[in-house]
Amino acid sequence: MRVVLDISQAAYANTGVGVYTIELARALKELRPNAIAFFFGSLRQSPPDGLTPINRFPLPPAALDFLWNRFHVLGPDYLLDHFDLWHASDWTQPPTAKKIVTTVHDLAPFLFPAEHHPTIRAVHGRKMKWVVKEADNIICVSNSTKQDLMRLFNVEEHRIVVIPEAARGIFGPQTDEAVKSVKEKYHLPQQYLLAVGTVQPRKNYERLFKAFSLMRKPPHLVIVGGIGWGEPPAFPERTIHLPSVELADLPALYAGAIALVYPSLYEGFGLPLLEAMSVGTPVVASDTSSMPEVGGSAALYVNPEDVEDMRKTLEIVCDLKAAERNDRIRRGRIHAKKFSWKKTAEQTLAVYQAILPSFLPKRR
Repeated sequence: MRVVLDISQAAYANTGVGVYTIELARALKELRPNAIAFFFGSLRQSPPDGLTPINRFPLPPAALDFLWNRFHVLGPDYLLDHFDLWHASDWTQPPTAKKIVTTVHDLAPFLFPAEHHPTIRAVHGRKMKWVVKEADNIICVSNSTKQDLMRLFNVEEHRIVVIPEAARGIFGPQTDEAVKSVKEKYHLPQQYLLAVGTVQPRKNYERLFKAFSLMRKPPHLVIVGGIGWGEPPAFPERTIHLPSVELADLPALYAGAIALVYPSLYEGFGLPLLEAMSVGTPVVASDTSSMPEVGGSAALYVNPEDVEDMRKTLEIVCDLKAAERNDRIRRGRIHAKKFSWKKTAEQTLAVYQAILPSFLPKRR
């Protein structure tokens, strides 16, 4: 019995879905190297190191959307010699006579249509039609996404399994030397709040900028993320925008911050919360969707639509006494350790096993 995981989204390694795809694939390969194979559909990108696909399909995502989501033709049954279960990517849901699992990361395009590019809304709308109709099981990365899926698409609860994500292994305690080096490399001040994520409407930067501008004694604000779609808000004074940073530098960038600020209107999971906690940085996050679920009691929460609430909470985290800050850091690290990609892979294998009872032989 063989499972094929579509790793096409790994081409977008700096996105949340890209991280999920790569880390899940690597963890599955580590646990069951002979039971999992990979499919990679991309015209120009290469698959990540160590994830050699059994089939590399040289078509761009738009073409696969056209074939698989729109017309629902020429699926993997025509491309691969043998497989028993297909684990679909975030972008496409192909036709297949075999068993099929899909991961739903979030329902943001349906909940916040005005905050998403029309192309994104259209693609996900076409994909979800087939997910609801054909998926044997649906993996949701949070209970929040599960509830959204049941409410918006009337999916039966027994078809849904919640399997959370985790911070990558590079996110852990950082040395003072590493933090100092990264601050010098990117010309950063000693004191700064950090926000991580593409500058686009759903990330709610406009309200964050207003709240930051109203602080009594604002530090600097460092924004890590490229400009997405839509008209970007004006960056306030004392803001440093880093459109991209090297992944190896990101843990120390987190560690050098007063706090991570994550004011998004909606997230299917919210990996930066766990990344920050893993390195020992306090977190201020929105009190909506999956974020209280991911951050637990270790984070501070704000109403993402209330600028004054955000301002007050930013000042609270900036004014924490040493003992209070250390307690936040300790609780965050303990909380982040509850999540791991090994657990994610083990729970995903259990989904495959439930659909294909003879998928994995019993260990002696």
